[in-house]
Amino acid sequence: MHGWTRHATLAPLTLVALLAGCNGDAKMNQQALLDENRDLRAELDRSRGSQDDADARARQLEFELGEANQKLADAQSQPPLPADSGGATWSTRDGVPVVNIEGDVLFDSGKHDLKSAAQSTLRTVAKEIKSEYPGATIRIDGFTDTDRIKTDKYKTNYHLGFERAYAVGQFLVRQGIALSDISYGSFGPHMPKSTKDESRRVEISVIR
Repeated sequence: MHGWTRHATLAPLTLVALLAGCNGDAKMNQQALLDENRDLRAELDRSRGSQDDADARARQLEFELGEANQKLADAQSQPPLPADSGGATWSTRDGVPVVNIEGDVLFDSGKHDLKSAAQSTLRTVAKEIKSEYPGATIRIDGFTDTDRIKTDKYKTNYHLGFERAYAVGQFLVRQGIALSDISYGSFGPHMPKSTKDESRRVEISVIR
């Protein structure tokens, strides 16, 4: 009878131990599932992020391609630039034709009166503007070097730059370009180039 009692007492203890073991295994299994779930969610988030980045990059590339195609179409629709001649150099800036005329071709140092030799260059420029860009609006900007003004005739280099631009514009008007199509500006010494000779210049932008 004592043996039966001992076995009867051990049976519940064994059952409790088994249940405790099962419960521990369940908790471990549950934690593993939670860890797996967390890892899968993190991987999914990374995948979605990568897809979003790819979509954004694709949209950016489509935009850049569209801009490049538009620039190409604009360039193809423009007439070829006139030939450089007599100190006048043609180029484009942001799609706008610009003729750069060397200041020493146009003026003596510190003056804004056109040289006689400059008139031939400006006649050619006026002829090219009227034939290649009829009815265009033009902007004439004067530039100087960075040396300080040595005469009381001009307060600053900006004043000298403007007077030079205006002198060029008045000559172009006499060549048949409408006064209402011309505007003026002066950058003075603000945008110098690599040398003083290059810095002294007048630029004519043909804005169509």
